[in-house]
Amino acid sequence: MSDNLENPVINLKLLIDEEKNKVVFAESGKDLVDILFSFSTLPMGTIVRLLEMHQKSKSVAIGCFNNIYGSVASLGMKYFSTEACKQMLLHPESLNQDKYQ
Repeated sequence: MSDNLENPVINLKLLIDEEKNKVVFAESGKDLVDILFSFSTLPMGTIVRLLEMHQKSKSVAIGCFNNIYGSVASLGMKYFSTEACKQMLLHPESLNQDKYQ
């Protein structure tokens, strides 16, 4: 990755099968791998919420997570001890949130 914090650059080499229009092999440095692994620290509720915010025109389904998230969002408060309990489910925080900001 470049040292320029305003315009970071990650080098990525791709081997592409042009007939099938598919990536056969990808090579990159540690920076891209760190970014990809950081995605695995996001709670599923956060991923569903972010996808819904950015894909308003088309629905993006991640298995049944969209249905579960929608169900929790539409549940009344009588099913939760407090508003904070509901918010913890709808807006969970990652354990590594501070590390990757």
